[in-house]
Amino acid sequence: IVGVAEKATPTDAYLASEPLQEVECTTNGGDVTSTGLVYQELSIMTGGLRFPLCQFNGFDVVFRRIAEDVVQTSNIACDFAIPTPPAGEVLDLAKVAVAYTPSNGDPEVRFGQTPALGVCQSNAFYIADGKLNLCPDACTTIRNDPTASVAVLFTCEDTFLDPQ
Repeated sequence: IVGVAEKATPTDAYLASEPLQEVECTTNGGDVTSTGLVYQELSIMTGGLRFPLCQFNGFDVVFRRIAEDVVQTSNIACDFAIPTPPAGEVLDLAKVAVAYTPSNGDPEVRFGQTPALGVCQSNAFYIADGKLNLCPDACTTIRNDPTASVAVLFTCEDTFLDPQ
């Protein structure tokens, strides 16, 4: 949010593809003394948006855009640290599973375990480097459903899938 002049629609943002703006905003008694060229350059370099500071009543638009961007660019984790078992207990990694609950109300899907990335399946995960890692297709499924729920389960049965 910088001191740039408003566009034809005052709450519209300047996109990263648009040039630096050198005209200051003046609406709402704007006592702006700079268009914030350095901040504009940073915004352009990082693909950000630039909103006019003088549009006090339009800040809700700014914050909605920020919230939308957070939702669109946030990625659900596709790897999970393996927790340390309680004192005196041993964690059997062969009995770990992942439960994915789609946001559309479909039933929970259990992902089984495969020995390594090289033998991944669409409904699987593997354990490497002290982490539980979703296979690429499973990760894509979950990331395409950003309001889904994912849980790591510790079961009583082996979760290894038959090789395909």
